[in-house]
Amino acid sequence: MAHEYLGGFFKAKDIETSSDTMSDLTDQIECTTEFIGRGGFGCVYKGRWVEEAAQVNAVRPLIVVKVMNLPPPIDEEQKNRQSKQIKRELDVWSKIDHKNILSLLGIAYIKPDTNIPAFISAWMENGNAKQFRLRNPSFPPLRMLHDIIQGLHYLHTFEPDPIVHGDIKAVNVLINDQYEARLCDFGLSRFLIDSTLWRTTATQAGGSLRWMSPELMTGKQCTPTKESDIYAYAMTCYEILSGDVPFKSVRNEANLIHNVIIEKQRPEHAESCGLDDMWDIITKCWAEEPEDRPRTAKVLELVRKRTPPHPLLFLKESDERPVLTKSTNRRYLSVSKILESEDERIVEGSLIEPTSRRYLNVNKVLEN
Repeated sequence: MAHEYLGGFFKAKDIETSSDTMSDLTDQIECTTEFIGRGGFGCVYKGRWVEEAAQVNAVRPLIVVKVMNLPPPIDEEQKNRQSKQIKRELDVWSKIDHKNILSLLGIAYIKPDTNIPAFISAWMENGNAKQFRLRNPSFPPLRMLHDIIQGLHYLHTFEPDPIVHGDIKAVNVLINDQYEARLCDFGLSRFLIDSTLWRTTATQAGGSLRWMSPELMTGKQCTPTKESDIYAYAMTCYEILSGDVPFKSVRNEANLIHNVIIEKQRPEHAESCGLDDMWDIITKCWAEEPEDRPRTAKVLELVRKRTPPHPLLFLKESDERPVLTKSTNRRYLSVSKILESEDERIVEGSLIEPTSRRYLNVNKVLEN
């Protein structure tokens, strides 16, 4: 263990996980000074595997290091409660296995003044959903919305105990090199046991108030729920489809709270790609009363009906030219073989032109 104490608040042994599934990567990674961003729960940096580990992890040389910034516990009782919570959540997080959830590779003790370990995950080259949407306007946005609700459904139906995300918005959705959306930061709010601390942290740096349900704003509900996740999903759908954050014209937080709680306002319908197809689902999901919002299973069913096929399925089965794919041991496969295997992963974009539709059109694959 790199540090015996974490900021003088927790001994490292206090938060060791009870299983072998959570890896301590302290000696295998290095945190660079390249700052990626700051959220309500801490700071995010780009990291790398050290030389020996890089040989083993050649397929994922870059990593993300999220360093949590939480206030120290006020007494021994709170310290014990927090350490148990951290241990429990790390064990849960290590068991998460879904293509639409960003996996936790392990933890690391980066510096002695942090009161909990840093969380290590794979680097997503395509950035978050907001960035990806701006750079790839021709990619079907409903594919992202489908992936998000599919990941959320997995969390909400996780056994033995369902998991609430607590901070759904476009910047917390990352896009992998297969063009699949992955929810990230789902477990971070669960470390904040004290409800006052959660409300303070969740609304500060990340500005999550715009995605927050009325019952959380008023304090009627102290911590996130499945229902508040559904509300936030609706706001995220609006954000991705419209290209704007919810209530973009409202600058003052007090006015925002007044508009949502007193006036019961929601974002206005805007002219944008896909918004018409999703508007009825969105309005159901941001219903005023939590019990009126549909569950993830129903939302997933509705979204699936409106979602276009994965871009690879636009390829013609009769086209036998070789296509570069990352999903097989062999470098090249014919299109019909890919479709036959029901592999829906994206064709390597560098071989396809034009760039505006590079992941859709097999007829533009270059001869090899």
